[in-house]
Amino acid sequence: MTLEGLLNERGPLNKLFFEFDSKTIQHAFEITNDRRTLENESEREGLRDRYFWTADSSMYRIENGKAILYFGDVTTNLVFNNATEAFQQLIQTNNYVPSSKDIQTIIKKAKSGDILRIKLSELNLKGSCIERLYFEIDTANYGGLNGTQRKLAEKIYGQEEDFEKNMKMLKDANIRTTQISVLNPEYIETYVEKDSAIVRTTKICSFRVRSEFYANEYLVENRSNVLRGVPRMTEHDKKKISEFYELLKKKPCAQKIAADMLNIEIAAELSKVFTLYLENAHEK
Repeated sequence: MTLEGLLNERGPLNKLFFEFDSKTIQHAFEITNDRRTLENESEREGLRDRYFWTADSSMYRIENGKAILYFGDVTTNLVFNNATEAFQQLIQTNNYVPSSKDIQTIIKKAKSGDILRIKLSELNLKGSCIERLYFEIDTANYGGLNGTQRKLAEKIYGQEEDFEKNMKMLKDANIRTTQISVLNPEYIETYVEKDSAIVRTTKICSFRVRSEFYANEYLVENRSNVLRGVPRMTEHDKKKISEFYELLKKKPCAQKIAADMLNIEIAAELSKVFTLYLENAHEK
């Protein structure tokens, strides 16, 4: 189902997130499905050529000596649920450490089957990176995935029939294998304190990088990725602001009325607008 007003916006997640309705931010499987099913060919190709931040959630813990991944959707995304603090921690330390209450909420949801609880040892991970490892999906022979790999792969690349069609799409695009990357269990053992957890953001790559998925992203200031969702401010809202600006510019009486309406709260909000303008001007 295509959401009305769905847009793609390029930029850092820690800025873009606050401009979108978080409930509408797209998951990897939704982006992958659209890469295959959108009627407009240029739109399909545009999605295939971009990197996307995704709404998928990933939390890592050590339980009974084993590294565990809790993988869910936007409703269990602890970064989104506490965005300001989470982004700050990710920028400063590469990891977000959620509250004990939030950790227990995720654990309960896994017990009820709302999200996946995965022992990373069951993913048959490869690689030599200290921080992350991966497993591969052969797009022409994905029957070789074990049960745990298949469950996670379907969460990312679509369920059942969609998964099969999306693997064919990748194969037809000359992507022989794609990868799903997660945190290295040894890294988790090093950085997760007892009874705690660390959380990362997620992204899916362009077809140029084999549509690989990362459940271990932390570079939330990266300006190259795209967020796909519905903005909090509609085009109608933007039009009204533009009309107000034109009125102020052309009508001195409107300026007097606006000045008379000012109070400390309105002035504070206008101050935020000027601050954002200066920040954006500095970045450019």
